[in-house]
Amino acid sequence: MENPASHGPREAAIESASHEARSGHSRRPAICESEAGGALVELVLLMVFLLVPVFIGMVDFGQVFYASIEVNNAATAGVSYGAQNSANYSDLAGMRTAAANEAANITGLTTTAQYSVCTNTNGIPSGCCVTTTSGTTGTCPTTSTSTFVQVTTSATVKEILTQAPITVHGFAVMRTQ
Repeated sequence: MENPASHGPREAAIESASHEARSGHSRRPAICESEAGGALVELVLLMVFLLVPVFIGMVDFGQVFYASIEVNNAATAGVSYGAQNSANYSDLAGMRTAAANEAANITGLTTTAQYSVCTNTNGIPSGCCVTTTSGTTGTCPTTSTSTFVQVTTSATVKEILTQAPITVHGFAVMRTQ
């Protein structure tokens, strides 16, 4: 066997690799063998810390979006009840009940209802009086009138992590039949 010192660096590396292959031993330290799954563990931990807040944010957005749809649907249900016929438009409690029934899944729903009687001049409403649960404002016209009902709804949804309140609103107006 020739002297390894007489070889260049390339020949020495080849001879060293063939010696490792024959003996079955590697020159790597033992610590490298135990780090084989370390990258996978780090990736899993990193993904947990990145994906959990994203998931919670998606749930928060979905909760607020759902509440917004329900609150708007409730306002629409309230005005639909009030606009059915001339007997329902003055039933403010019935409009509020219809709105509350539509959004039964939403806790803390608040509703207000009102109706307006306006003079109808060439299809343009003017000179309206507004009636709410607090009373009537303005002078109600008696001839050539149009009647409008309006329901406003709102509810507060809390975020999951911070419990910060987010208020969503619904609003609907419809002319009575």
